[in-house]
Formats: sequence, structure tokens, C-alpha cells
Amino acid sequence: MLTWRPGEGWAKLPGFDDVSGPNGVITTKDGTGFHVAALSGREPITARFDELPKITRQSVEFPPDNLNWGADGKTILVGGTTATIAEARGCFGSDAVNCPELGGWIDRWDPETGTVNHVLQRGVYGELGAFTFGTRVGDEIWIATFRGNRIGVIPAQ
Repeated sequence: MLTWRPGEGWAKLPGFDDVSGPNGVITTKDGTGFHVAALSGREPITARFDELPKITRQSVEFPPDNLNWGADGKTILVGGTTATIAEARGCFGSDAVNCPELGGWIDRWDPETGTVNHVLQRGVYGELGAFTFGTRVGDEIWIATFRGNRIGVIPAQ
């Protein structure tokens, strides 16, 4: 993980040497830190700039790819595919418009309490497959895929 500051440029953040596959990143609501999806490590991570190299890890049951704040401002929607690397590469390398055979997973994570609740998991939902992202829109959660021409919409819980 790197950070950039005016007048200082890029710097490596301490505490992330053993973090596997850092990917989706969002800042904390107060701007004093950030959350990152560690894809290969199957864990979203929280870090505060003034506490580095200390980081807090939360285990999830899938490789997290994307993070998005929930409507409540306290929880984060964590999305990731259940596809293997070979399955994901096969999807990317194909001529298919969608890859509905590949599943996905979305959890609601409270970084303060460590509570994780499943929102959508593993299933294949018609032509929507390989989903890795969810965002709250009104009374719905919109689901996005890494390969497809559509979004999914489910009622918010």
C-alpha cells in the first residue's frame, strides 16, 4: 500500500508487508484512515494513519474485491466473486457478454464491531454472475458484475 502527499510524493505504508492482494480502498468517514479489501487474504482491513503500522483485519468467507459505504454511514458493503482465478480468467478471455455461471458474494460489515452479515451469497441469479459490488440506492441494493451488460437489483435488508 502506498500513500501520496503534496511535497512528499509516494511512500510505502507500514504494516502492509504481509497483506495479500490489497484492492478496493475507501476512506473512513472521518478521513483519518481507510479500509482496504485484501483479495487474496480474504479480509477487509482497517487502518488509521496515526496508528500505523497497526491494522485491524476482519475475516470473510470470500475474496473481497470492492468496498462501498452503506446508507447508514456505519457499515460497508463488501463484494467479491466466488469464482476461482481460472474461472475468472476464462470469463475474461471468452466472447461471452455475461458469465452467469460464476457466483458472487456481498456482505455488510461493521468495521467498529467486526460484525459481518450476509446480504447476497454464492447463488447464480439469472444472467447476473460474477458480481463483486453492491451499493445502496433508496430501498434497494444495486449489484454490479465484473463482466456483464446488466446490474442486479434486490430489496435492501
